[in-house]
Amino acid sequence: MSSTPNERDLVFAEPEVTQLLSLIPETTCQKTTFKSPAYKTDVLQALTDCNIAHFSCHGIIDNSNPSNTSLLLTDWENEGIHLTGAFQMAGFPRSIGSLWQVDDERSGMVSKIVWENMLGVDGTIDYGKAAEGLHKAVRALREAARWVEGVEMRFDDQPVVWAPFIYMGV
Repeated sequence: MSSTPNERDLVFAEPEVTQLLSLIPETTCQKTTFKSPAYKTDVLQALTDCNIAHFSCHGIIDNSNPSNTSLLLTDWENEGIHLTGAFQMAGFPRSIGSLWQVDDERSGMVSKIVWENMLGVDGTIDYGKAAEGLHKAVRALREAARWVEGVEMRFDDQPVVWAPFIYMGV
């Protein structure tokens, strides 16, 4: 969902979703996408029928009280728990999220690497490779953040770029 009232547009959200949908074969799983505006009832209904949920959207991050972090849907009030934990409580055994706001282009890079790692050559999804995929994605992002195109020097490490991505699960 690239557009949310009173928030800047996420220009890389739709390309990210398009790219991920092209990676996953039609026979692998049912796909449901939401464009803005997205409503709580629609999202909750879709979550009851899926085993994977990928969100490219705005959220609220409360650094002083992370349990107040939430997705920004059209009619969804703050649910009072960190999103990755909320998805586990909803029944997803594995969840990937971020601890603070991240650049949507970099988020798309991370998503692509995670999904490429989980997808087999036959189009099956190996959920057990989610943590490994995130590890590879964060390492790639960490290294990419140390270089600037056209500049022949390596910059200091920038944890604020790569450190917010977390994996929770078994």
